[in-house]
Amino acid sequence: MVSKATILVLGQKTVLQELLFVDLQRQLTVLQASDENQMIDKTFGSKRVDCIIVDIHSVGCGLDNVFKWLKKDNATKNIPIIALGDAADDIDLWLQAGAVDFMFKSIPASIVAARVKILRDVTIKTQLLIDVASLDALTSVANSRRLDEYLDVEWRRSLREYYPLSLIRIDIDRFAVFNDQFGIGAGDDMLKQVAELLDNLTNRAADMVSRYDGDEFFILLPGTELSNALLLATRMIAGIALLGATIGNDDNVGLLSASAGVATIEPSADKHRQSLVDEAGDMLERARQRGGNQVEGISM
Repeated sequence: MVSKATILVLGQKTVLQELLFVDLQRQLTVLQASDENQMIDKTFGSKRVDCIIVDIHSVGCGLDNVFKWLKKDNATKNIPIIALGDAADDIDLWLQAGAVDFMFKSIPASIVAARVKILRDVTIKTQLLIDVASLDALTSVANSRRLDEYLDVEWRRSLREYYPLSLIRIDIDRFAVFNDQFGIGAGDDMLKQVAELLDNLTNRAADMVSRYDGDEFFILLPGTELSNALLLATRMIAGIALLGATIGNDDNVGLLSASAGVATIEPSADKHRQSLVDEAGDMLERARQRGGNQVEGISM
């Protein structure tokens, strides 16, 4: 059975009492947000929104601000937007700004619902392409672009909800030597195994594993204190060391090792998310300089 399409109405809560939205709630799942923060909460993570309807007379700000909200946030920038107004409004202005359609409030709810369902079908197909483009081709975990987008979303969310962000940066020690000894094919197979191991060890839906560059992996842990991030990083390093045995026999245990740098930050207006990445990188370099196969961390 196909689930109902979900729309997010951007406007004051009172608009849900209007006849159009009363009728729409019989045909669609209808959410409502009055401002940017509520909008992000309603579209975060696994919450799927198929279409955003902007009630332009109750949203409380101008066109520029509306699209600034919607297009800057990675959770909403690909969701189709319908502007809802009346004949006196500048329709072309909204369409030029990025709305896919403009509808009058007098339009029957059945027509709105039908258009939303068509947009959902198109969006689902588009999202499949986006999802594929967000994965690392070799390991099938997130790629660096997807990690950057997710860090941006989580940074702004943590600013509002006051929770820490932790980042683990893992790099396989002397991976070039491994490739020279066993071949690039074996190296690629090992990267796949490492990615699978890291993904299996991060068992929360909010955590993200990314192959960021070559043999370096990033693990973003929203709402995680440094102590717990260090424990997880230690388990990851230990697991990677055991993967050496899969090459041939137990003599290869220890053949493979990795270093990890961990940083935890409490986001605030005077800090930048890049500092989290940089500090985790500094901790990774410290672990390498101390011989590798270990974890270093810092709370910022």
